Amino acid sequence: MASIEQVLRAVYDRMPDDVQPALRRSYRWASIRAEAAHARATVNRCKRVTFEDFEVAHLEPREILGPRTHEILVEMCVTAVSPGTETSILCGWPGTPRRFPYAPGYSGAGVVGQVGASVSGFVPGDRVAGGLHHASRDTVSTQVLVKVPDGVTLQDASFTVLGVIALQGVRKAAIAPGERVAVVGQGLVGQLSRRLAALSSPSAIVAIGSSRARSALALSDGDTFMSLADAGLDSIDADVVIEAAGTPDSIATALRCAARGGRVVIVGSGRTLDRNANWVARLQERDLTILGAHLTTVAEREASPTRWSYQQEAALFLELLRRNRLRVDDLVTWRARPEACNEVYEQLASGRSKHLGIIFEWRPEPASPPPPVATARSSPEHPRKRSGRQASLGWSRSCAGIWRSQPHRACAACSTSPAPCCTPISGVRCCRKRRSKLPRWRCAAR
Repeated sequence: MASIEQVLRAVYDRMPDDVQPALRRSYRWASIRAEAAHARATVNRCKRVTFEDFEVAHLEPREILGPRTHEILVEMCVTAVSPGTETSILCGWPGTPRRFPYAPGYSGAGVVGQVGASVSGFVPGDRVAGGLHHASRDTVSTQVLVKVPDGVTLQDASFTVLGVIALQGVRKAAIAPGERVAVVGQGLVGQLSRRLAALSSPSAIVAIGSSRARSALALSDGDTFMSLADAGLDSIDADVVIEAAGTPDSIATALRCAARGGRVVIVGSGRTLDRNANWVARLQERDLTILGAHLTTVAEREASPTRWSYQQEAALFLELLRRNRLRVDDLVTWRARPEACNEVYEQLASGRSKHLGIIFEWRPEPASPPPPVATARSSPEHPRKRSGRQASLGWSRSCAGIWRSQPHRACAACSTSPAPCCTPISGVRCCRKRRSKLPRWRCAAR
């Protein structure tokens, strides 16, 4: 028996083209409110980048559910574009999702706006980073988010998931000090893999790219750069080769660069792999070890020495940024407004883009709160003068009123701010005129 969605889809397909957009909007409006009522969640408006069809990207207004029990709503500040993954989906390359509309983006940073009832460890206002879509707001599970430490900008933190991809690949490579390392592919993941591999103290790092267009970063870091057109790839003899492009040619190049008995780590997503490619002879000839290191292999909770969880890898990536042991700000070459998403993906789809790191800036990063200022209380050597009934009772009538209505404001009796100046005391009321529901307080200025 056909489901309701299948029946509605059949009816929708028979409608005229000029009627379909209105029907689609009406269906979304009704379905999200039905889902919100079932989940007892709110409905929030946002703007989100959407792939409507092959090579069609737009910024559209959307409605999303608020956070459910274990979810968080994030007010987005910056999201990082993954050129390889998002371009392959937009262009419909083999091995990619082909169901539209599609919401791209999986790495971003922002500020917590709302939290679910069972969420612990996060409060509104916290800076977070993780698996977030290209949207002004996004509701996600707590499992894909980590807190951003002080000293790390949200722009740098927006690369967290890309950093996790590179970091778990370097971890599985188990690079020992003094080994020779080669990194094939100089996109974002390749650049991050090269810099993370340098933290393991290899004797040399060789960056291999399709052309010399991105050689400057590797050379500025003190590494060697070679293009596919250069001779001598077979003589690199790297103990560890990290493949970060995910194409048949890049994997074949990685096998060529590996030394006898070496390790080849496949970090890139092999979406266009040729099943007819024959690499068995080279693998057997050089006794190579192939290690898969796709993001989907990262442990969710349980970890091991060579397989850390997503939360651990993300926290380590941010800690490396905080300690200035890793740099990503120089990888950003295009800071685009979300309204320019069509231009961004048009360049990526055409293959004409020379940009390395592209980010969408959704809203300004919030300013860090100023450090608390310590204020001295009234000195006991110089007591505050009191007169009349206030002095005889030792209590301020206005003190209780302020503590009742605005408990975090300063006390009117002693003007102490910002720390509370009143403490509860049993058996004494702060104001004799309002005995019924006033709290019992003692003024510290007394």
